[in-house]
Amino acid sequence: MISIDILILGASSKRKEEAILASRLMNANIFMADDIGFVPKDGYYHERISELVDVICRISSQYDKILAPALEGGHQDHDTAWLAVALSDAINKTDKGLYYRTYTAIGRLGMFITSPVGSRYCDDIFKISWKSNRFIYLEQIYLALIIYKSQLRTWIILVVGLLIKLSKGEMHHEVIACKRQDFDSLFRSLDIILDKACLFEIHGRMLQSSWREHALKAVMTYNEHIPRNT
Repeated sequence: MISIDILILGASSKRKEEAILASRLMNANIFMADDIGFVPKDGYYHERISELVDVICRISSQYDKILAPALEGGHQDHDTAWLAVALSDAINKTDKGLYYRTYTAIGRLGMFITSPVGSRYCDDIFKISWKSNRFIYLEQIYLALIIYKSQLRTWIILVVGLLIKLSKGEMHHEVIACKRQDFDSLFRSLDIILDKACLFEIHGRMLQSSWREHALKAVMTYNEHIPRNT
């Protein structure tokens, strides 16, 4: 029997209520990061990467796999969560991280795509396995329209793209894992993002170079614990 725990790093009180309802529907356990001493500000997880890494390292021994957002340049907090799990794997010499794509930029005009197949943003970093599917499930519709009502505007914006993905059989298509977790590859991963369109910078949320500066600082903080590629 599979047991699933969901860690909510940060959210408004409304989003927390919705997450609790969703977890009950999915028969998953849920706990909040502030329950274990991590109270981040939305959009600023990068300022506390080391604390987040410590949290992930502390709880990772309890799990076989850890699912987290992939590095995509869509939302800076998603990228920070990827880095925290990747660093935890590198430090502990484990391979527990699995990553899902959320959204990333299309070019540099502020448009974006959800769960992209073959995204050039992170193909150099992740090993991708995907399976076509032409079905959408009632549970997904229920979660989007009934449970996550606070995100209704977002669902409406995304519906055209989701219908296109559905017609192509790409609704449930991938599980991805980092190709490497050594020190050198983490640096290369952070270098790769510099020549890619970054949605959070295009939308004015923060500079990509600023996020990378915090990320590199975190990697350097743990450098003596991360194996080198030999």
